[in-house]
Amino acid sequence: MIAIFYLVLQILKLYSYVVIANVIVSWLIAFNVLNTQNRFVYAILELSYKLTEPFLNKIRRFLPNFN
Repeated sequence: MIAIFYLVLQILKLYSYVVIANVIVSWLIAFNVLNTQNRFVYAILELSYKLTEPFLNKIRRFLPNFN
């Protein structure tokens, strides 16, 4: 049982690193440091988007719109 808890904890830690990396990459794109026309940058951005969006969309439903 402890092994399953440790595995879930490690998966959540890895997922938090992916979310932080997604934030940093989105900032770098917003400040024109990274070019999305580069295929490698686009592949990393697409991978992080696919990993984080299902969970973040559920959170965004509860947040108010700040626009």
